[in-house]
Amino acid sequence: MPDQADISIIIPVFNGAKYIKKCLDSLLNQELKPCEIIVVDNGSTDDTVALVGNYKKIYLLEEKVPGAGMARNKGAGKARGLILAFIDADCQAKRDSPKSAIGFGWVSSLRFVAA
Repeated sequence: MPDQADISIIIPVFNGAKYIKKCLDSLLNQELKPCEIIVVDNGSTDDTVALVGNYKKIYLLEEKVPGAGMARNKGAGKARGLILAFIDADCQAKRDSPKSAIGFGWVSSLRFVAA
């Protein structure tokens, strides 16, 4: 299995400075690396944007319309990966999350997910 997957991970965030570093670190330390990680800031007034800016491999977008749904849609619209994965800023991914999902065939025929 390759060490990178055609997965774009999208993280909507609003005032997530307390959690975002752990979330991003968990994604960057995956056995199977995503092709991109996109953080969509939804008008944070804390240090979220500055913290995300410290990461060279993370794309940071801004969504002015309030709501995680709008932020997810903005990230999905900019994503280049064949597979989209979403995680909230206060969550951490297990080290083998994408590898397990692909290895078990959970995403082998995935075309799109609508919520």
